[in-house]
Amino acid sequence: MVYMLIKSFFIGAIVSAPVGPTGILCLQRTLTRGKAHGFATGFGATFSDFIYAIIATLGMSIVIDFIHENEFWLKLFGSVIVFFFGVKIFRDDPVKQLQQTDHNQNSLLQDFIYAFGLTVTNPLVVFLFITLFANFSLMTETQHLWERAVCLLAMMGGAFIWWCAIVFGANSFRSKINIRGLKIVNQSAGTVFMVLAFISFFATLFF
Repeated sequence: MVYMLIKSFFIGAIVSAPVGPTGILCLQRTLTRGKAHGFATGFGATFSDFIYAIIATLGMSIVIDFIHENEFWLKLFGSVIVFFFGVKIFRDDPVKQLQQTDHNQNSLLQDFIYAFGLTVTNPLVVFLFITLFANFSLMTETQHLWERAVCLLAMMGGAFIWWCAIVFGANSFRSKINIRGLKIVNQSAGTVFMVLAFISFFATLFF
C-alpha cells in the first residue's frame, strides 16, 4: 500500500508539473497578491485535476468518448479562453490588485475559481491520467474502492505539494519587486498566456 501511495503522489506531481497557463497564473498571483492567493490558485488547479483523475479512475466511457470525439473543438475553445485571460492579466493594474488583497474578502475564492476554470478547459488531462495509471500499474480492477480513494487523495496531495513549491519559490522574490515590477510581471504573464493560446490555436487547426 505504501508503494501505491508513493506512485500516486508522483502521478499527481507529474500531471501538475508542466508549466502551462495555470503555472504562469500561480506565479503571477503569488508575486502580485501574496502566498495566500498563490495557494488558492494552486488548489483550484489541483481540484480540477482531481475531478479528471476520478473520471479516469471510474472509466466514465461516456465522458471519455465525448472528449475524444470533440478534441478539436475543446482545444480551440480552451485556446480562446486562455487568450482572453491573458489579455485581462496584461491589463491588470497592480495598485488595484494590492488594494483588493487588503479589502476584497472574495478575492481568494475568485482566484480558486479562475484557476479551476482555466485548468478544466483542458479535459484531455483525463487521457494523461489513463496513460500514467497504465504505466504505473495503478487503479487496477483488483483494487478495492477504498484503496482507489486513498490513491486519489495521495495524487491530490502530490499535485498540491508541487503548487506549494511554486508559491514558496515565487514568494521568495516577491519582496524584491516594486509596483513597476508588479506591472511587468502582469504584462509578462499576460503575454505568455496570449502566445501559448496562439500556438495552441494554430497547432490545433493545422497539426
